[in-house]
Amino acid sequence: MTTRKTNNKIVVFGSNGLLGKEFASLSGKPNGLEIIAYSKESADITDKTVVTKIISENRPNAVVNCAVVVNVDFCEKNPLTAWNVNTIGAGIIAEVIKESNLTDTKLIQISTSDIFGGSKKKYVENDLPTPVNVYGWSKCGGEQIVQQIGKNFSENFYILRAGWLYGDGRDTFIDMVVKTLKQNQLLEAINDQFNIPVWTKDIVNVALKLISEKKPNTTKIYQIGASKKEQGVTKYDIAKEVAKILKLDTSLIKKCSFKKTHSVKRPTCTVLAHSDNLETISWKKSLENYLLSRYK
Repeated sequence: MTTRKTNNKIVVFGSNGLLGKEFASLSGKPNGLEIIAYSKESADITDKTVVTKIISENRPNAVVNCAVVVNVDFCEKNPLTAWNVNTIGAGIIAEVIKESNLTDTKLIQISTSDIFGGSKKKYVENDLPTPVNVYGWSKCGGEQIVQQIGKNFSENFYILRAGWLYGDGRDTFIDMVVKTLKQNQLLEAINDQFNIPVWTKDIVNVALKLISEKKPNTTKIYQIGASKKEQGVTKYDIAKEVAKILKLDTSLIKKCSFKKTHSVKRPTCTVLAHSDNLETISWKKSLENYLLSRYK
């Protein structure tokens, strides 16, 4: 069995996804990190033999699970696939770490605001999950199985939740707004569904901070979301902010309802309250930094 080469060896599952690509982009850079990134093609997390081989060969200081089936409509039509990856796969990773007796290895299970779906304006870490679709339930299951396996074994298993993601890994709603408005075309943006946009770079920074801390934290669930001064925003609000930052025509942005654009049930409000023990992140400032780095 190989030994650890550095104190910062991190295995990342799901490196071909939006968030996983952000982690993978750190590989090979002079940052003191040894990132070993696995895409869904190179590592099927639903195959315990594959996961065991990876953990055994690398014996990482940390594992970040970004692997996910995220398309809500696909999950609803293919619930077994969603459950296998989002719940069972997460459990397999946790179980392999436990069976390998890697008590010092930190596991960061990436989760989502979509585990909520009630009527609250902001959800805190210990609020009861209330998913409204298969995707939300499967991610909720992933959280619960990781926590259960980590119980009485490791103080180093963490859940990291976030809302609407955007980043360099692929085009998202934010990039679609930019391209549409730059072509002087009308844009319909949902104005009755609330959340907080989160830059993948901010998630990576939070995860790396958790990984770098020497002592286990008593807190096991962390949320990147709205600060105490912030409220949830709609995609209409976000589109307006994008236009403002890049000095594009806001009159091209029109309101629409998510109930008319989606066939599968979506939650109306999934705003996460930003964890008190995390550094405050302004969604507007992060959005500005992203847009100016990519489009200016």
